[in-house]
Amino acid sequence: MKKLSLALSSLLLLFSLFSAIPSPAQSRIAIPSYQNPGTGQWNAWRGLGSSSVGIMIVNLNNGDDTGYYASVDQAIRTARRNGIFVVGYVYTGYGQRDPAVIRKKVDAVFHNYLLDGIFFDEVPTDCGTANSFAGSNYNYYQDLADHVRRSQVGGRIVILNPGTQPNDDCWMSIANILVTSESNGQQDYVQNYYPEPWFHRYSPDRFWHIVYAVPSTALNVH
Repeated sequence: MKKLSLALSSLLLLFSLFSAIPSPAQSRIAIPSYQNPGTGQWNAWRGLGSSSVGIMIVNLNNGDDTGYYASVDQAIRTARRNGIFVVGYVYTGYGQRDPAVIRKKVDAVFHNYLLDGIFFDEVPTDCGTANSFAGSNYNYYQDLADHVRRSQVGGRIVILNPGTQPNDDCWMSIANILVTSESNGQQDYVQNYYPEPWFHRYSPDRFWHIVYAVPSTALNVH
């Protein structure tokens, strides 16, 4: 996903995850919802609680705004009290962004807010490709995931977003959740998403599918 908040002025980017069928292990649909904390729509998503909304992602200026905002802090705390996990957003430039800069962004968002993990965006599909910072893409993202989990209070969730289906499962040893689809509309998702055979070796709740440009009525979300 190429920084979804480009050309958008929202302070807070939320991905609200909705499940079509309630069960302990299921694939989830991610719905981009660009809302400032405290708006009626934002409160409506949050008010559904953890039975419908699994995770919200806080994205301040594509993760580059490292300032503290009391309103964002309160929104995060309220969501977490409702049993919803909240994670921060950091883009990685497909493994070409300096990991020292990424670690500073991670440290800043955890310093400002009580979060449950990080959503790493712009992840390359192939984890075995050479990487100028860490030898391979795998090492690059493993190091970032270790930084989140070892040095951050509460940082136990790592989400990687290549936005499409990798040919193998090597990202699964790093990510708690892997984004394997980004679809432009419900029809695109239904007609063009084909899971790789290796997906079936893992619990469905390890995968996210992002579907954008879908009206709420199409998902029967009220």
